[in-house]
Amino acid sequence: MIITDIESIPLRIPFRAGTKSASSAWGDGNLPAADSLLVKVTTDHGLVGWGEAFGFRAVASVKLAIDQLIAPLCIGKDATRIEPLMLDVQKKLHVFGRGGALAFAISAVDIALWDIAGKAANAPLCRLLGGGAGQLDCYASLVRYSEPSLVRAAVRQAIDAGFRTLKLHEIEFPAIRAAREEAGPDIELTLDVNCPWTLYEARQMADDLRPVDLKWLEEPLWPPENFDGLAALRRTTGIPLAAGENVYTLMDFERLLAAGAVDFVQPSPAKMGGHQRASQNLSARCNPQRPGDAALLLRWSRPVGGDSCDRRAGNGRFHDRMALVRSGDDDLR
Repeated sequence: MIITDIESIPLRIPFRAGTKSASSAWGDGNLPAADSLLVKVTTDHGLVGWGEAFGFRAVASVKLAIDQLIAPLCIGKDATRIEPLMLDVQKKLHVFGRGGALAFAISAVDIALWDIAGKAANAPLCRLLGGGAGQLDCYASLVRYSEPSLVRAAVRQAIDAGFRTLKLHEIEFPAIRAAREEAGPDIELTLDVNCPWTLYEARQMADDLRPVDLKWLEEPLWPPENFDGLAALRRTTGIPLAAGENVYTLMDFERLLAAGAVDFVQPSPAKMGGHQRASQNLSARCNPQRPGDAALLLRWSRPVGGDSCDRRAGNGRFHDRMALVRSGDDDLR
């Protein structure tokens, strides 16, 4: 089965007009839309696969990498030999870097090829990658609002929609406290702050965060590759930590785990090379003897689908589908 075409398709998902949000890693305040990039891979057998790259402000750069660098290396190749093809692409393009827009682009093509593999086998992807749960729990991931009143309103809407776990992106404590007060004690809260603090600043913030009872605190330190700093924060605060979205290579994940830096490991298939690298290869490196017995959390994020997509995406809320497994489990899902 030969790859005959690769097309990159920018996608804009509009937020509801007038929605307020604060500036964050995703972009400036009051974002009008969530930007993503879809990739369509076509084969000579008529099978078509779809992949998704990490987007937002990187869409134009990722599209360029797919169109000019990756597609010429893949068209005409066997779509069924995913791992050797992706390895060949990485080796030929490594001089341009192992992360960023190039990694996002490679990820999208890999995901599309696995989509084709699942269609050819008439089997779900989880089965092709070694088994696992057919359904995964979801949490509502909120944009950054900063204003406590807006946080309260968003938390209440997510809870009323049926979510029992919420992710915040706030960095100021009054907004975080407002979320807990609105949610009450029975709703799980996680907090992704997108790498804003030094170790000293994070330790100070931890004193305020303990009463909030977070399920995890995600990416608290700058730079994100400060694994020793994460380990020190984890030891001294007792707050569960999560990281991995900005880790691109398997060797760096090994270093993250070896440092005992996190309680939850978060490889992002749309950023680190696709499904294969985020599941099979990484699972082989999740060793129950590693410090802290970290859990593996595979993440696929997209706006809420179906008929309610525009309404819910317009309120700045996303599904994050979670596959959560202890690193010692034999059957990694």
